[in-house]
Amino acid sequence: MTNTLTPNYLYQHYPNIPTSLTSLVSGHTSDALPSKLIHLVRLLASQINNCEFCQNMHIQEALKDGDTQQRIDALPTWESCLLFTEQEKQALLWTKSLTLLHESKNMADEYKDTLGAFGEQRFMALTTVILQINSWNRIAKGLGF
Repeated sequence: MTNTLTPNYLYQHYPNIPTSLTSLVSGHTSDALPSKLIHLVRLLASQINNCEFCQNMHIQEALKDGDTQQRIDALPTWESCLLFTEQEKQALLWTKSLTLLHESKNMADEYKDTLGAFGEQRFMALTTVILQINSWNRIAKGLGF
């Protein structure tokens, strides 16, 4: 049986879902955070959530926006990898924590450290990107994209 719930079907028949999720990350978010960081966050969350559809999409977007294949390949080892800045590592830690809420043990410390590394406006932009990608991952995985 062929899955009829494709991304195009979703956009065509349930446009309120993608419109709502897209509006979460509006212009203020992309102005507040570098596109390379946004792509890394989306890709890491998609890797954690095992969302192949989203991983493929975010790899292509990252490469198009100038990130390197080397960094993309090294993303699973971000915690010990010298290819990522300390601020990127903090954003990736926050991504991991919010994506794996059930495993997060130091949320208060991670919140404080991430807020300190980004400031309030950029922290909220980052948190919104993480919320959005986790929602997209769940839709894509749930509908079998």
